[in-house]
Parts: sequence; C-alpha cells; structure tokens
Amino acid sequence: MTFWREVANEPELVGQFKPNNVSLMKKGLSPHPVLSEKVGGRDTFEIHHVNSIKSGGAVYDVDNLRVATPKRHIEIHSRRGGK
Repeated sequence: MTFWREVANEPELVGQFKPNNVSLMKKGLSPHPVLSEKVGGRDTFEIHHVNSIKSGGAVYDVDNLRVATPKRHIEIHSRRGGK
C-alpha cells in the first residue's frame, strides 16, 4: 500500500481531509491543499524527508517523513530555512 492509502485508513488522520481528498487517498493519490498553499503546478501535498536522502536519511522510514504543502515545502528548502 502507498503512504496515502495508509493515511486514508487511519481514522485520526483521515478526519482532517475533505471527502474528495479522501477519495484520492484511497486510490493512493496525494490530496490537494487549499489554493493559497499551492505553488505553480505543485498542487498536491508533498512528502518531505527531514534528514535528506543524499545525507543518508532513510527513504521509507516514517520517522523521517513529514507531509507538507507545496508552499511550506519550498520554504523548508529555501535559503531562509523555513524554521
């Protein structure tokens, strides 16, 4: 199963999403954030690796993964750091 399917199966998590996004997640697709959090063609939630893969961060370790909107993901990776 994909990450998003697992989220869709967790009552505590799925309750935070609108029905149309839940339908996407049940298909294994990323849900859509509110319009103000989209940037250019980046219109779905993204997975951020806390410890980057190139620095040896675990690719599939859930403790190394965070969900971010496109806007927030860009902030995290910007020169400002996005603390």
